[in-house]
Amino acid sequence: MAARILLLVLVAALVAAVAAQEPAEQVQPADANLITAEQQMQRGQEMAAKRQLLGYKPIPIDVSVVLLFMSDVEGGENSPCVQMMKRALEFKGRAINFFVTAYYADYNGDNRVDGLGYKQSHLEKSFRAFNWDAAYRFSKGLTYCMKRAVDNNMYIVTHIHLDDGYDKGTWRNGVIFNPNQKYGALTFWEAVGKPTALAIKDANYKKRDVYYAMQAEMGATLFYHPAAWSSVMSMVKSVIAQGGTPRNRVKVGVNINWEKICGCPAELLYSVYYYNDVRNNWWKVQNSINIPQVRRLFQNVDFIGVSAYAGMPRYPTLSDLETSLSRVDQELGLFGMSLNGLGKEIIYSEYGLGGGQSNDYKTPAQSAYNVAASPYWGVSGVYTPKMDPWQNSENRQFMHSYYQLTTEYAKRGGIKYPLNGIFMWNIISYDVLGVHYLSSTNQGSYRDNTVTAMITRHNAGVRNLRG
Repeated sequence: MAARILLLVLVAALVAAVAAQEPAEQVQPADANLITAEQQMQRGQEMAAKRQLLGYKPIPIDVSVVLLFMSDVEGGENSPCVQMMKRALEFKGRAINFFVTAYYADYNGDNRVDGLGYKQSHLEKSFRAFNWDAAYRFSKGLTYCMKRAVDNNMYIVTHIHLDDGYDKGTWRNGVIFNPNQKYGALTFWEAVGKPTALAIKDANYKKRDVYYAMQAEMGATLFYHPAAWSSVMSMVKSVIAQGGTPRNRVKVGVNINWEKICGCPAELLYSVYYYNDVRNNWWKVQNSINIPQVRRLFQNVDFIGVSAYAGMPRYPTLSDLETSLSRVDQELGLFGMSLNGLGKEIIYSEYGLGGGQSNDYKTPAQSAYNVAASPYWGVSGVYTPKMDPWQNSENRQFMHSYYQLTTEYAKRGGIKYPLNGIFMWNIISYDVLGVHYLSSTNQGSYRDNTVTAMITRHNAGVRNLRG
């Protein structure tokens, strides 16, 4: 009894301490929000202590609706977006992550955006430059699809990323652009950011929390243009709030890759010793990036998303599922920040296994060791049994055990890092729930009934716990 009373007293003291700090932070101007590395460390320790005392918080494992083409949001009730959303409902999750894809042109091969565009469909993939009409068409179609998700009592989450519009093999994480600068007729904000925010404004009629990641796996643009992204954050909140969603329910965040988070410097991006190489060349980072502004951006966002593709052992443990977070934490430390110390909600924005052997995206993994070591490699294209890495029994067994471990991890809501959400990556060989239209053909499907049952049971249990 005495131990229980002491526990309650400690919890109350911690909650009171955090509550006492919040008003002071709210009245300070943005420039005064910059906290020291020591303060971040203290905040991280307080969060860890709170978590240990208060216990675990189970979270669902949610689905992503991956939108690649303009045609994905066209057709109203018959649009691919709505059909994928309906398939996602089967898994009894809490939210749907609408993953918006636009395309960039880098004509000079210098890792800088020269144009912004879209592709019409998986049958017509030519790069088309954005104009106001295209931005309006996209927003209108996305509004309908998101509203249908809200009709079905789902929360709205969105991430926005750019792919290489000319398939030159460039990596979005290293591509530099200013979201408020015109590349052709429109800026990134005008072409994709604002149309997505307008869709949420009109779709979220239940006025519940929405999560809007301004970009995804695009570190260089964040770190080279932090002030511009801070202005985008403010604009997102204003646009969505115009529809009646309370401003404090509009959660705006960033998404970063599990490694090489700043996408800098360009000449080190493909180094296998990246962390040490960056430390040894830190002067290059300091000369090209405004570090105080980067820290200010991260301290002002509402959440931080991470893509969970760090390699793992053949027989992973729960702790191995946080390797992506610990890698991000290590690199944030170079900039005087820590993941827990920032005090933000943390989500896994992309989560899954690709089952690919290499970066050609054409070769199924030859063993479970390959699947575990490189979860970021997948197999692209529409489904065929020949290209299915899960036809290999060893790979399939590993995939089953991985998702079983994931449900155990989600029941705890994280271990060292408190996690607020997990969103599976539902496309090509990663899509073992069979949500995306490219994941199933008349030859078969990537859908795995063992995993679908596992995820559905887990989410139903979380719903029952939360009431």
